[in-house]
Amino acid sequence: IVKNMIENAADVTAMAQAFVSDYSIETYPEKEPFYGDIGIFTNNDVRKNVFYVYKLFSRMGNVKIASGDGWAAFRRDRTIQLVLYYYCGYNRILGYTVTDFAKSDRYFVFSEREDKEYSFHFHGLERGEYILRVWRINRENGSAYDKWVQMGSPQNLTAEEIGYLDRISEPAYYKRKIQYEDQALPFTVQPHEVALVEIEPVQLLKFVP
Repeated sequence: IVKNMIENAADVTAMAQAFVSDYSIETYPEKEPFYGDIGIFTNNDVRKNVFYVYKLFSRMGNVKIASGDGWAAFRRDRTIQLVLYYYCGYNRILGYTVTDFAKSDRYFVFSEREDKEYSFHFHGLERGEYILRVWRINRENGSAYDKWVQMGSPQNLTAEEIGYLDRISEPAYYKRKIQYEDQALPFTVQPHEVALVEIEPVQLLKFVP
């Protein structure tokens, strides 16, 4: 989704998600929470990782600065925003049906890859203090499916388990102050990961009423 949004944004005026929920009135409702449908929520209203992708994109500015393989930089007022995404292609021709996929391992069809290392130099960025904010959606954070697998892949979730799964599936987030002196900033991205980085001047924050 992120790859398509970044690479095609200049050619379209809008993009839409076909289904909001995996719950369908057109077919017999599935009991499993993760059976391979394309909604933003599972059939029992647990937020999938795509929900958080759209939530991060709602923060984005509309001025694109630059882009490259697996990344794009934007500006919102004086805040620099960096989107990092690690798209993994399939490692074989897909001729599978839904039943061919192991319920607790949906990653076997993707190529095995190592983490990507990036180093960004922000030309023209003034020296000084900045607030660095980073959100990460990956297999450890922001993925309800992977948390469900860690729970033992229960087929019939209770209301308590649904609430617990939804709470523990939010993206990772951290915030810290950095001193920027024209140095390169390194970032690491895992396979299938989406990250949003914001760099906001501290001086700007001081004068916000």
